[in-house]
Amino acid sequence: RDGNAAAVTVSVGTDGAATVTRSGLTLVDLRSCAPGSPAAALAAKLRSLDSLAHALVWADDAGVRLVELPRLELTFEATAPWALASNDFHGYALTLEVAPESVARLLAPLPGVALSATSAYERTEYLLVASALAKPVVATAGADSLLKTERNDQNWIGSIVENKVHAYPVHLTQEW
Repeated sequence: RDGNAAAVTVSVGTDGAATVTRSGLTLVDLRSCAPGSPAAALAAKLRSLDSLAHALVWADDAGVRLVELPRLELTFEATAPWALASNDFHGYALTLEVAPESVARLLAPLPGVALSATSAYERTEYLLVASALAKPVVATAGADSLLKTERNDQNWIGSIVENKVHAYPVHLTQEW
């Protein structure tokens, strides 16, 4: 049973493939989705937060219903096709829409995603959510140094007890 007391069932087919279900939802492996599909776009966004091996994506016949990132303690629930409302950042959602260039530029150096919300003034607001699980490492030395992230350093991950994500609100001018 999971934390919500719903039974998780694992069944193995004659071909040896396992199917995991919970409350009528089936666990989906986004690592094998078709390139260019909405599922691949969702996988790319989730991959920027954590490894897909640690992303639990639950779907039914209507599509993705729930996304859980247990290591980051983040959960998203479907409100529309390919729009996932954050259970942790009220009013914000993870969508497949491309963020405006100015927001994408702010997000580029961070291991994270841009969540969006429609404000009371019918303007789109953005919240940049970055993973603390990504350990910064310098890929090269010298003037052309690049900052990259390493996601599998167990000592680093084990030392992060609180504040597993950092949220940065973007001003309506789409500046810091």
